Amino acid sequence: MTRELLGRQTLRYGTEMLWEVLPGHQVASLGFFYSVGSREDPVGKEGLAHFVEHFLFKGTRSFSATNLTREIERLGGEINAYTDRTEMGFTCTVPVASWETALMVLIELCCFPTFPQQEFQKEKNVILSEIKSANEDPEELSYDLFLSQIHPGHPELHPVGGTVFSVEQLTLEDLSTWKWEFLRDDALVFAWSGDIDPVTVASRFELLRGVREQTVAKQRSLPVLKPRTFVSYENSDFQMLQVILGWHYLQKPEISTSLALQVFSTFWAETMISRLFQNLRENLGLCYAVGSQVWETEGLSGVHTFLSASPEQAKELLVALRLQIKELEHPPTIQEWEDAKNALAGSLLIASERSEARMLRLFAHWNRWRHIPLWGETYQQILSLEREPFWSTWKNACQLDQTSLLLWGKGAQKILRKAGWP
Repeated sequence: MTRELLGRQTLRYGTEMLWEVLPGHQVASLGFFYSVGSREDPVGKEGLAHFVEHFLFKGTRSFSATNLTREIERLGGEINAYTDRTEMGFTCTVPVASWETALMVLIELCCFPTFPQQEFQKEKNVILSEIKSANEDPEELSYDLFLSQIHPGHPELHPVGGTVFSVEQLTLEDLSTWKWEFLRDDALVFAWSGDIDPVTVASRFELLRGVREQTVAKQRSLPVLKPRTFVSYENSDFQMLQVILGWHYLQKPEISTSLALQVFSTFWAETMISRLFQNLRENLGLCYAVGSQVWETEGLSGVHTFLSASPEQAKELLVALRLQIKELEHPPTIQEWEDAKNALAGSLLIASERSEARMLRLFAHWNRWRHIPLWGETYQQILSLEREPFWSTWKNACQLDQTSLLLWGKGAQKILRKAGWP
């Protein structure tokens, strides 16, 4: 009997298992994912979800914090976790023969934490240090400010880690309550990739997880995120200026639209062959850093662009940037579009060699579209993307009067005024 290489199964108590069997691969990656994040932080307790993610590592029914990590690292494996605005994940990558150890550790971590009192203040101090360190990073500070201005006060747009003040207010009870409200079995997506049998994995999961009461994870009702157009500044003592601009489109992207946006971002500023990198950095020498990324959330898609320049060059950079945006009245050239497609498709192929990338892709596609295409399908879909259909819907979103812009740094107000930015 041949094994299904890509699949999904609903396990007991509502956990979804997603898998991709990788015949012959010597590495396996397993992850526990939840579609909750910092947007579920209560008002005044920003940073709570991030703190919970940290604190789950501080001890379980069977392991101390040190021994939990040792179980994976003594195998040469890696254990990681992250909290984003809309999701949280815990992942292990190990030699494939040790996949059961990875599964056991993930179940201990996410299902049987003990929230030891003696670890609470120590970990709070670690997180406060992390926030203070981030406050020394001009790129992170400016982007957090930019996001907060897209829809002021929206719970999805506050800093993921919270602030020094909000984290200082958190209690151990806050952490425990949040975990048991949101990180329940029916909210869990268990994704894995490797040369493993799905039937065996499902059976082992059920055995390790054990029998428990049926529970339902809390779901928080959130306001619709409605982006606004703005031009703003923030003066700071940092020497380099950060320029962040964004375009937003009020529509939940389908897979094809999301891929087309990634092609656009690649063409625009995401790579060294991109239009902005070549024109603003290489040809004019006006900025040090150039980048862009696709930004998507429920019911909204967009592209954010990042530039870093000295105060002496910032005015000229803003003038040149306006001209580059005006050029977007016309679509990318055929050559630019094809180069961007090939670059994106090639990066997909390179990522496909890593079991961790395959595991993360399972959750990303399921979480957003409830569909998991084969890698080859996505590769062909990228190469088949046509410029004109995408541009007919996106061109109106990336015009000057639809641009949200933040200039952050030394003398930002004066520079913005001199550049004549509307």
